[in-house]
Amino acid sequence: MKNALIGLLLLLSSSFAWAQGPAAKPPATRDEYRACLADADAAVSRRAALQKRRVEFEGRGQQLAVDQKAHVDAGPTIKKGSRLAEAYNLEGEKLNVRSMSLNTEAEQIEKDVAEHNRLSADASKRCSGLTVSTEDMKAVNEERAAKK
Repeated sequence: MKNALIGLLLLLSSSFAWAQGPAAKPPATRDEYRACLADADAAVSRRAALQKRRVEFEGRGQQLAVDQKAHVDAGPTIKKGSRLAEAYNLEGEKLNVRSMSLNTEAEQIEKDVAEHNRLSADASKRCSGLTVSTEDMKAVNEERAAKK
């Protein structure tokens, strides 16, 4: 009887613990909170830099398209074998180099965007759902305000 009562108590206590679900995540430390805020700041900065690069890149791409059209349009007016034809061909080579350079830059921008997305996702996994004590939050936010 005594063993049955102990077994029943163990069963009840384990089912009570199971019903409560997983243990709550402990609050983050100030260092963890500080790191998450730094990650968020870095993401904002990276995003702004990437957007600026993309706008500048698109401007250079549009200018290249204008220059290429002007070059093609000028082609029929050039006599073959003339000095002007040599300059025209040289200009065509320069336009091709600019085009290849823009293609390389586009690939790098895509890689940098993918890296930004990866870093942001990693930070989101670490920092989302973070609980911080009011005291720690206030202290870290005051530190950050003092640095600005």
